[in-house]
Amino acid sequence: MKRSSIILIAVLSFSMILLTCGKKDATMKILDAKVTLVLGQAFILRDDTPEKVKLDIGTRLKPSDVILTGRNGSVNVVIADRGVFKIKNNSRVSFQDLLVVDDENNVARIKVAAGKVVLGLKKLQKDSVFEVQTPTAVAGVRGTSFVVSVQKQESAAFPYFVKVSKKEAVITKIGVLTGSVEIINPKNTSQKVMVNSLKEATLINDDFDKIKIEKITRLTLDEIKEIKELSEIRELKLKEISDEITSVEPEVEEVMKSELKTRSDIKSREEDLRKTEQELENEKIKAQKESIQKIKKIKKDSGKYLDDDATSW
Repeated sequence: MKRSSIILIAVLSFSMILLTCGKKDATMKILDAKVTLVLGQAFILRDDTPEKVKLDIGTRLKPSDVILTGRNGSVNVVIADRGVFKIKNNSRVSFQDLLVVDDENNVARIKVAAGKVVLGLKKLQKDSVFEVQTPTAVAGVRGTSFVVSVQKQESAAFPYFVKVSKKEAVITKIGVLTGSVEIINPKNTSQKVMVNSLKEATLINDDFDKIKIEKITRLTLDEIKEIKELSEIRELKLKEISDEITSVEPEVEEVMKSELKTRSDIKSREEDLRKTEQELENEKIKAQKESIQKIKKIKKDSGKYLDDDATSW
């Protein structure tokens, strides 16, 4: 056996001892995570397979598994009795950790490299961990309903008059329906931002100093509310998640009404602006017509014209 392999085995064994020694009767195993629905194009990448393979309902996920969805693909995943999440189209989601320490405590980490994931989670035990990692942030969750989106957008690295190649800006959005989600800068863990109920945070690249927190959008609300209707919620008796979403629906309706009113006000202002522009245009046309009429009154002998109320020059 190679020396490097012996060292690796020794390190892994020592890690397992450290993890278990803190709990008298701790048992280490993989947290149960299962695919419950597959629609459209969806694939899985595994360490023991050289290429992606079609994802099937009932697949039990392992640490380091990667789920890929195509343009029309989506996947539902249930993690034990902790909650359910929906991987939307054009996404790449990997499972960093799925670890059971004992009957009450577990560690789950998923990474959203691209695309969108909507999650509904039960309240976690004190020592349990659930994290959603993105290329530029880590979202720590105690149990709530929220959505994480990672999109890439081309942006000029320098002013337009400097000829350089463009770079891609990574835009991370986290919208929270209930409870709160803590967003941490992985490069500087002292930088933390809390996103509370009915709020949405937008982070461009890793610029935590300019992270923007605003009222949640109607689109995000509608996506999160989908969780309540998932059959997994009923089948697994995850009533806590459904009840939590129901409890904030009055607030959600107020937010939606407010947004609709804002849209209505904007539309009204746009219509008023169009009317004003049209009135100005009409006045301009009227003035032009009057000018033409005056020109027609030019006196042949003097080359001058009379105003309507003038009798002589």
